[in-house]
Amino acid sequence: MKGNKRGFTLLEVMVAIALIGLVLTAIMQIVPGMLKVSAKVERITKATFLAEKKMEDIRSLICSDYSVNRTQAATAFPGPDALYRFTVADNAVVLIKNINVTVWNDLDGDSAVDADEYAVSLDSKAANR
Repeated sequence: MKGNKRGFTLLEVMVAIALIGLVLTAIMQIVPGMLKVSAKVERITKATFLAEKKMEDIRSLICSDYSVNRTQAATAFPGPDALYRFTVADNAVVLIKNINVTVWNDLDGDSAVDADEYAVSLDSKAANR
């Protein structure tokens, strides 16, 4: 056999395996952080959608009876962990109502927004037409 060698040497295979091991180790250290960020984004997105829905519900209530100011303490949505609170109050400007809706995931069950819980708060105004 004259200089016609094919294949990899043992050293080349070992170096390739070592490099693959280093890359996989780095990737495996990044994955848990990515999962945490993904879960946070999912909670905030759900809270935003729920807040928008509740804002529309409150606007409908205001249209049916504009004279009443409303406040609701922490109340659970039909679903896990998400609570909401809203207020409807008169504005200094005549015939305008301030609406505030806050939605958060109550992770510890105390019905209050804590520093480790992500909250979405929407503010709006409604006028009597």
